[in-house]
Amino acid sequence: MISYRPLGRADSLREAGYFAKAEALYISVLRSSSDPAVRAEASLGSALGLRAVGDTNGATSRLKDARRWAKTAGLDLADRIDLEEALVLRAAEKYDEALKRLKPRLRGADTEEAAFLWWAVGGCYRFQGRLAESVATFRKSMALAALFGLAGAVRVRGDAKASDRFYREAGRLFEGTGDDFGRAYAACGGANALRQLGRLDDAERGYRRAYAIYAKLGDPVDLAYVDWGWGEVHLKRGELAQALKRFAAAERAFRDGHETRGVVLCLHSRARALHAQGATHQAERLFSEGVKLALRAKIHTHLESFT
Repeated sequence: MISYRPLGRADSLREAGYFAKAEALYISVLRSSSDPAVRAEASLGSALGLRAVGDTNGATSRLKDARRWAKTAGLDLADRIDLEEALVLRAAEKYDEALKRLKPRLRGADTEEAAFLWWAVGGCYRFQGRLAESVATFRKSMALAALFGLAGAVRVRGDAKASDRFYREAGRLFEGTGDDFGRAYAACGGANALRQLGRLDDAERGYRRAYAIYAKLGDPVDLAYVDWGWGEVHLKRGELAQALKRFAAAERAFRDGHETRGVVLCLHSRARALHAQGATHQAERLFSEGVKLALRAKIHTHLESFT
């Protein structure tokens, strides 16, 4: 790692989940430094943050810059850049391409790297609808992140009690670590499981906790998942106007972040709320739009019952 204080500060902010603040610092470094080694590291760090908030086009552009500056500086960043390119493909919902790059890396990987790679592969399987393979793969991972992936996969398979248990375990592990992103993710995922269990008040408390942290982090896509889940709580209570308000806010953020899965979730949730209000024609149109979007993206969100 290059020793350059603003770059180190940007990396620290990104690792803590403050992606917008980190990106602003990365941009400042790229504008102010003429050192190709610093520019390579800043471009790579920026790519990681942009990928985390769903800006896969921006991340791809930064990775190209990182590769070019690394070559100029004589830095060996090829392996890190290759891995990040695979993760960007995963974030862009190009799961087959991501798997082609991720799985070969498992050969010769050390324990820590293998744990991360199995988590990444398990996520691809989950969003492809290969849930049995997803659960089996997440079980192979020994990283903390695997608790999140496992919790999400078993919830989609209908085991909300196990999902709640995994999210609570992850939440305990992240308490006191300073990792606000991990705490928020555990709170939101746990709230999703509690909502499926019918514990709506407990779920709402979880969404409130997650919302407060994600809002502080400046993470619009993950904040949108909180809005969507919270809207589902309102919907189950029959609070249709409040539900629709949450779904609309979430859908805007999902579209801005190119998060297809989230858009499909919102379209179908809005359809159910509008149908309950008697707007059946509009509801049918939104539901069909969601199915077409999912099929075009080759995901199976429209079939999920336990999200």
